[in-house]
Amino acid sequence: KFSSFPFKIKILSKKNFLKMENFFLGRTAMTTSLNPSLPSLILIQDLLSIFPKARYFKRKKFKIRQIVYYLKVRNFKNLLVVKEGKGIEKELWQINLRKNLTVHFEITSVLLRKNLGIKGNRTFHEPELILNNFKGRIGNIIANLFKNLFSNRPNFKGRQVVTFHFERSFIFIRFHRYVFSVSREDVNIQELGPRVTLRFLNFYNNLAEKML
Repeated sequence: KFSSFPFKIKILSKKNFLKMENFFLGRTAMTTSLNPSLPSLILIQDLLSIFPKARYFKRKKFKIRQIVYYLKVRNFKNLLVVKEGKGIEKELWQINLRKNLTVHFEITSVLLRKNLGIKGNRTFHEPELILNNFKGRIGNIIANLFKNLFSNRPNFKGRQVVTFHFERSFIFIRFHRYVFSVSREDVNIQELGPRVTLRFLNFYNNLAEKML
């Protein structure tokens, strides 16, 4: 279910705080720009299938600095913001809440699950992560930011793989499951979707609040 930010900070006992801290460890929050359109919400739903332990929050009228404060108190590590531009243009902003580092991407293309005719559904197993061709200083920084969105302990029982391929400022994101034949001798790839292409734009050493 879509949920909203309840800005009432409750004082927890040390024991309960540790329970909450473990629960939210490694969690990623997702939200939108103000007054999001239906296509943006549909895109969010598909993105939630890629990023494990991600949780959507309604933006309402909250400012980014309020949202960041709320998430830091609850030990979230990342905030992803889908921002709408002019017309059908969309952007993706990733804020690393531990380092106050923000990276800005343009969403150049999206093929939603429903448009791919996909029958397979993702499970709640942590996927394997493949980062391909992230070279140089910029590539290494982006790769490390993406690593923060995933667990370093994938659950291989799910047979799910998320691939990020970096090529000339573009990042191609694909989500698959590998399926073994009955004999276990052959392996097929089942696409889970969506297909997303990003274009890297810039880094910021702050929240870039005025742009969000």
